[in-house]
Amino acid sequence: LEFRRVLFRSRARGRIVFVDREPAPRYAGRGSATLTDGRIGTEAFDDGAWLGWRGGSIEATVDLGSVQDVRKVAASFLRSQSSWIFLPREVEVAVSRDGGEYEVVGRFTHEPVPAPGEEAREVAITFGVREARMIRIRARSVGDCPGWHAGAGEAGWVFMDEIVVD
Repeated sequence: LEFRRVLFRSRARGRIVFVDREPAPRYAGRGSATLTDGRIGTEAFDDGAWLGWRGGSIEATVDLGSVQDVRKVAASFLRSQSSWIFLPREVEVAVSRDGGEYEVVGRFTHEPVPAPGEEAREVAITFGVREARMIRIRARSVGDCPGWHAGAGEAGWVFMDEIVVD
């Protein structure tokens, strides 16, 4: 398999990730560990580096193992509209010292518009330094494919890859 690049520096690399629902079996990579394995997927949704969910949203929580100073959280998402894969409508990042109370530290919003080809996009949220052990990323999918899309009314996909924490 070919990957765009390999990350050597991320506090999330190799850490345990909990996902609130399992990805589709066909797009399950190596399970949730795919999100922190240091490998960045290509623009090909079937390269084994992406986790894919049809419809709904996804929540992924990384346990850093100890409380650390955190100032940036990023995750990669794929757009391949011809395969019904859209960037999330919203990505929310929250941090917690104990996994109980979370503080939302930033959001990215995106309204889908027709776009040819494929794009792997890193969504990065930068914020003032916070002490955190748990990092939660919520990605709200497009839901059903938009009215202008060939699959209008059918559930779209959200594909997520590497979570990076600095």
